[in-house]
Amino acid sequence: IAALHEAQEVEANVSIGYHAIEFLLWGQDINGTGPGAGNRPHTDFDPKNCTHGNCERRAAYLVAATDLLVDDLAEMVANWAPGGAARKDLEGKGPQGGLATIKRDFAVVRHAKPEASRSGSAEMYVVATGFRGDGAASGQSEI
Repeated sequence: IAALHEAQEVEANVSIGYHAIEFLLWGQDINGTGPGAGNRPHTDFDPKNCTHGNCERRAAYLVAATDLLVDDLAEMVANWAPGGAARKDLEGKGPQGGLATIKRDFAVVRHAKPEASRSGSAEMYVVATGFRGDGAASGQSEI
């Protein structure tokens, strides 16, 4: 199912992750900007009382998508845990080098030193959005 994600480089082709799971659970939201959400009945996953067909397949897809999401999140946790590859890489560049890497790889980066931080500490808060991908060549940032 991972290979189907953003098939043909179309962002709307979502087959994995939170949005795919949300769609499986609640169905299509046809309320536009109004209140409400999708209203998929639980029987769409019940082979013994199936509504709308394909209940076994839908349930299996939900399990597979959820397992993949859990695996992806576990990998992310491991990469950013003490000694993890991503953390070691960023920390190895020092505060300014790490910040430069984040600025390169994200469209918008905001950072600030906490008021309670010691003056000699490299501690800072960083919020970054718009990930461009590994090793993005260039990028603008907002500070």
